[in-house]
Amino acid sequence: MELVATWFDTAQLAVIDETEPNYDRLRLSTDQFPLRLATGQQPPQFDVYASHRGVLAEDDRPIPLRHRQQEMFDELVGLTGSSLTHGDAAEVCAALAAAPGALDELVTAHGLVAPDGLPR
Repeated sequence: MELVATWFDTAQLAVIDETEPNYDRLRLSTDQFPLRLATGQQPPQFDVYASHRGVLAEDDRPIPLRHRQQEMFDELVGLTGSSLTHGDAAEVCAALAAAPGALDELVTAHGLVAPDGLPR
């Protein structure tokens, strides 16, 4: 799977940690979670942000990451039949910001959440 990596300094990480109250920053070892950069380098460790709630899943299988937020919102409409995530991604994000618990309630009600399997 191809992902985007970003290098933050300590002060930047502190800001991100503060703005992500629903996530834990976890340090993972590439011995247990293999990671290879496009340059071919394999760092000894890396950090990820893991949701307190788990991952979006269907039948307890994680739903693969999407390249665009819009694709995930569209898939959620198909899985739930709800209009909550229907529409342009920017508009959906604004609506979700105004109703902080709505998305969590929707995916929980439809059984679309599973543990992430990451060590805590």
